[in-house]
Order: sequence, then C-alpha cells, then structure tokens
Amino acid sequence: EAQLKFPTRPIRIVVPFSPGGGTDTVARIISQKMGESWGQAMVIENRTGAGGTIGTALVAKATPDGHTLLVSSSAFAINAAMDRDLPYDPLKDFSGVTRIGYSKSMLVVTPTIGVRTLKDFMEYARARPGKIFFSSGGAGSSTHLNAERFRLAAGIKPVHVAFKGSADATLEVVAGRCHYVVTGLISTLS
Repeated sequence: EAQLKFPTRPIRIVVPFSPGGGTDTVARIISQKMGESWGQAMVIENRTGAGGTIGTALVAKATPDGHTLLVSSSAFAINAAMDRDLPYDPLKDFSGVTRIGYSKSMLVVTPTIGVRTLKDFMEYARARPGKIFFSSGGAGSSTHLNAERFRLAAGIKPVHVAFKGSADATLEVVAGRCHYVVTGLISTLS
C-alpha cells in the first residue's frame, strides 16, 4: 500500500500565548526551518488566555492528522497539575513530539524606581509592602509561579497583576506601570 506524503497542506502551529513571548519566538524560529524542510507553509496562530488553556484546548479538538501542532511551555504541566476541570485530557488528547528547549528566567525591574542591584531592589520592595506590583503572563503561568518563588525567598509583599502573556507583562515593567517581572530570557532580550 502506498502511503500519503506528509504534510499534504500547511501546518497550523498554535501558540497559546501572546506574540513576542519566549514560546512564540521559539515557535517562529523552528517553524521557518520546518517549513523549508517539509516544503509546506507553517502558520503560527496565537490563541491566548487562561494561562495557555484556550489555545491548548483548540489543539485538543483539532483533527488528529498531524497538521495542527501545539508549541507550549511549562504551562502545559502547570495547568494539568493545578486545574482539575481542563477542557482536555493532557495525557489522552496529546502526543508529545519533542522537547524544543528550555529557558532561563531572569528578574527585570523597571528603571523608573532607580535601583541597580538585586540587593537594592529587595530593600526597596521590603520597605513598601503592598505597594510593589509584579506582572506575569497570567495566573498560574511560569512567570507567575517564578515571581511567587522570588517573593517568598526575598521576603517581600508585592501585588500580582496578570496579563495575557510574558511579552505584555514585560512591556508593563519597561513602561513603569509594574515594578518587576520574572520571565524567560528570550522574551526579555529584545
């Protein structure tokens, strides 16, 4: 029996986070090489919301023919561990293909407060309990959980402000509307 050539049409790559974040950036880099190798267009579709759950659910409901892929992050495992009512089964509805890479996190502080070292920032934040805001790529996201780990280690009492993705969260820090974010290196380089 003859096998059909794969892929037979453009590949849809769903990124469940906003454009410009680390996961989106990596998806765009690898999709270009995949498209060249497979001779098909790779279409990135950002479907944000609910810490990655909305885009992930979209992929779970797609026809399982290999033409719809999910590029996610640790949010996939975080959501599975934290939410018992996901609109998909993370074990039954997906087949893992490969690990693309991993990201290092970094603390980014707004320049508007004038601190230059981690020690200075921690002193600044400790002196202002409830008045320091940290942004994240959404409640329960890796940026949120990493910032919570930092909060506990630093002994500070900030207020969490959730956004649709790490790029949005980082922009709020650069603009000075939030004081800090703990996010992946890829989304902060630019």
